[in-house]
Amino acid sequence: MVKLVPSETLRAARDAKAALAKEKADRKAASAAAAEQKRLDRLEKGRLSPSEMFKPPTSEEFSEWDEAGLPLKDKEGVEIAKSRGKKLKKEWDMQKKYVSRSDIFRSQCLLTLFSF
Repeated sequence: MVKLVPSETLRAARDAKAALAKEKADRKAASAAAAEQKRLDRLEKGRLSPSEMFKPPTSEEFSEWDEAGLPLKDKEGVEIAKSRGKKLKKEWDMQKKYVSRSDIFRSQCLLTLFSF
């Protein structure tokens, strides 16, 4: 059994379906652009060495550092609190990860450039 439907109803349904598809494609493109921007931001962060990230000119907050570059005292000469030290260590570890990923990416880019 076939049910006849007015052509305006079919056109409206087709237009609604096309609008949903366009909206989905726009969301997917925006998501891809955001992911690409996030990747580029991480690569940009990877340019700064973790041992230099808390030292001047990058940061003027600290006056003394250990051999790895982690701050020991603030600019007034007061010892860094243990909780703040843990947060700084976590930030330092993330920067170390960014640098290693950035180095891997750069080496892969160089391999693709010179492997022809």
